[in-house]
Amino acid sequence: MHPHKRYAQLAMRMVTDGPFTRVIASIPNQRISTFRGRVKEKSDIAVAHSYGLVPGKAQEQGCKRYIAEAKPYQHPIVASILRENVDIFASSLPPRPEKEIPMVMLALVGAAIHASLMDWSSGHFVSASSFSADRYYDAYNEHLTFLKGIKHNSASKYHTMMYKLYATTSGATQTNGLNNSVTASSALTRLNLSAMDED
Repeated sequence: MHPHKRYAQLAMRMVTDGPFTRVIASIPNQRISTFRGRVKEKSDIAVAHSYGLVPGKAQEQGCKRYIAEAKPYQHPIVASILRENVDIFASSLPPRPEKEIPMVMLALVGAAIHASLMDWSSGHFVSASSFSADRYYDAYNEHLTFLKGIKHNSASKYHTMMYKLYATTSGATQTNGLNNSVTASSALTRLNLSAMDED
């Protein structure tokens, strides 16, 4: 990978000047941490609202829900979190121009929802929990694995799911009110891929 000629001097300095590189690398790292924190804050609000969680009664309320076999990531929580983060995206399927939610962003939202639900696991909301990359890497990676599995099995159905999610998130369509969440470890085996929308 070669940097654009405009950045050639910066790239050369980063290669040759270790202290400079450490300082400059902290800038995007801080931005990513800030972004991840904002996603988690939105997830905390959406999860509590969607499941009607009340401190002290969360365990009694039974939040265990499942994905609809042909509608992964269609729970309104996902759209409400993504809605705050829609930007300019592109299609992963060249012949189809519809914009999609990026896979990594959807995996991040899935991990944030997981973290928010874990914050309620004692029956009380734990506001001090850290949504760090190290702590929730496994949850994030399970969502990536699930999404990659869908894309590998059917690129067109993956594209349709992602562009419809983008359309819902960007305000082009309404959320459908499903009350289901993803169980990443077995979700792909339970997914009814043949029933997913292709167009």
